Amino acid sequence: MVVKVPPGVRIEKVAGGMEAVQAGGDGGYGLYAGANFKKGDDVYEYPSEPWPRDRNDPGKVADTVDLLLSGPCLPAEGLTVRITPLEHGELYADGSVEISGFDMICNHCCDANMYYDEERSTTIAARDIKVGEELTVNYNCHNWDETSNLLTFDCSKFCKTPLCCKYLKGFKYLLPERQKELAEQGGCSEYVLEKWKKAKKRAKKATTSKSVPTKTYDYSGLEKGMKCQAESDGKFYAAEIVAVSTAQKRTKAPVKITYTGYEGYDEWLGGDRLKSKALKATVEKPEPREKKPREKPVLYYFPFAGRAELTKLIAAAGGLELEVGELPEDRKELCSAHGAPGTGLPLLQHGTMRISQSQAVQNYVALIAPRFRSVPSKARGIDMMWGASHEDLLQDAAKAGVFGALLGGDAAALKKDELKAALEKWFGVFEKLSPEKGFVTGGRNPSPADCVAVLLFSGVAFPWGQMIPLCDFDKDKYPKLKGVAERAASAKGLKEYLESSESIKGDAPAYFKSLSTSK
Repeated sequence: MVVKVPPGVRIEKVAGGMEAVQAGGDGGYGLYAGANFKKGDDVYEYPSEPWPRDRNDPGKVADTVDLLLSGPCLPAEGLTVRITPLEHGELYADGSVEISGFDMICNHCCDANMYYDEERSTTIAARDIKVGEELTVNYNCHNWDETSNLLTFDCSKFCKTPLCCKYLKGFKYLLPERQKELAEQGGCSEYVLEKWKKAKKRAKKATTSKSVPTKTYDYSGLEKGMKCQAESDGKFYAAEIVAVSTAQKRTKAPVKITYTGYEGYDEWLGGDRLKSKALKATVEKPEPREKKPREKPVLYYFPFAGRAELTKLIAAAGGLELEVGELPEDRKELCSAHGAPGTGLPLLQHGTMRISQSQAVQNYVALIAPRFRSVPSKARGIDMMWGASHEDLLQDAAKAGVFGALLGGDAAALKKDELKAALEKWFGVFEKLSPEKGFVTGGRNPSPADCVAVLLFSGVAFPWGQMIPLCDFDKDKYPKLKGVAERAASAKGLKEYLESSESIKGDAPAYFKSLSTSK
């Protein structure tokens, strides 16, 4: 892989670099500033693309990649550096790994002078940087724990700063205040931020939803001169009681102590930081709180596939349970409450929120589905593009008179050539976007984009199962798209849904005919 190094960056050998940590590392090279940078300046842009696949097994990423680096700072023949996905790859929430060219050999520092702007694929100066200074980033900002693609090591040998975490294991193990500082600074990957948010929610839930015992301390047995143990920075030390106050302002910390052997280190403490046989504590357990069941999203649509089927497929792939709402005979009021000007469907209600429009409904479901909550924004963009293109295909098919032919019995209105041209146009677009292996956005599981492929190749779902035979269109001419559809249809969630769904097999013409005869 040939990579150009920009003029503002130099590559040099680093004494005691990564080669000392693991054999077969990057050879101990690092990036150095070739110019002065002010805090907030863009330092360099880095190329970012999916990590190359293994030649013998395209389902896996390659074990190693050789970077041939070239640029003003290097010899004419360039410099070859070998990197690995474990040590140098960027892991995303959906399981995909990226490679970022020469940036892959940027070394770690707990007090790094750069951070990443992932949206622009650019490094930003965290403080003023002088020419010749090594350029570093904080690896903790891109790896959550040991399960991430992180090479753990003793970083105290390298960064030697007051903020050093001593042993690099991931963002999870940093102190809460340091986590907050790094998150506010910027540069933490979406994967790490999502993990951090979830960890904070779990911690908050543990302290608010569980029955947490409350301790009430009785300080009446404590007297001046008594020996005790006092806590400082998580450890207990020998101490002596200097005073016990009954003043209102000292309610939370009424005991003044002095640490034995540390003259001048007196401190007012509460019972939670003291150990003494004379200190009594009463434990009160609060009543357990009742858990409120989560409200399921309610989807309103006809009892056949149509424009709601993509939403149902997305929910199935994303592990979200939908409730199907019952349509009233006159749905004008229901549609109006969901923001629809007429009687158009689908509609979705989730708690107090009500929305209409098929794309809005399917995008919302993709946002809240458990398996899709950590999907990177770039992958979401691809999913939304596929959904919008699917809608455009339906619009083009409608212009060709397909719905009049299928639902109104107006076969003469069907323009077969226009319908076939629309199908060839959009299937061609999807074919170009489809991968040879795996799923559309590169994740381990199907995403909303893959659900579009499933729907297009469904032999029964209305209108696809009925539309395609009308114009002598051959779906087999699009093998990559077909492969995506088959892989997604056999994946967990979608497989079970496709086997059990009633709506995907629903007969739209028969449904509307029954409505007209019942009036």
